[in-house]
Amino acid sequence: MEKHGIGTDASIPTHINNISERNYVQIQSGRRVVPTELGITLIKGYQLIDPELCRPHVRAHVEQQIGLIADGKAQKEAVVAHTLEQFRAKFMFFVGHITRMDALFEASFSPLSSSGKPMCKCGKCRRYMKYIAARPSRLYCPACEDVYALPQGGAVKQYKGLECPLDGFELVLYSLAGLDGKTY
Repeated sequence: MEKHGIGTDASIPTHINNISERNYVQIQSGRRVVPTELGITLIKGYQLIDPELCRPHVRAHVEQQIGLIADGKAQKEAVVAHTLEQFRAKFMFFVGHITRMDALFEASFSPLSSSGKPMCKCGKCRRYMKYIAARPSRLYCPACEDVYALPQGGAVKQYKGLECPLDGFELVLYSLAGLDGKTY
């Protein structure tokens, strides 16, 4: 925190206490702060939706602006209005994409993470992703902890073991139900 200009000597212990009480981290011997599964999943969810929220420069910028107010180099009202507008826009974007976080948490903390059957290889880690048929059907990579939405209302199966030449993911075939069903 100090390295990035976040917090003060007085606020750092409070911050560490807060994230520990919320079970985002555990304090181990030697005062080591280690993230929990909840903490890791939360950060991955933020990174899926708005990676800037995980980077220290966002908080450091706000604290820098507060310093300018304290030094008389910026107007409090202007800084507050600007900062509120920035975070309002981030909040609205986040809320609009919250299903990504929901899918990640569901895959990580529900029995679904232990269910599903191996279907196709992940283009990132080359390990098998699980096909979770329960609605909403999706592919879940336990190694990367990534969740990939699939079209709903049809059948999904591996397609000849072929890979996408762009990203290395194994291809899946999606077929609509019914006599006039189409295959994609």
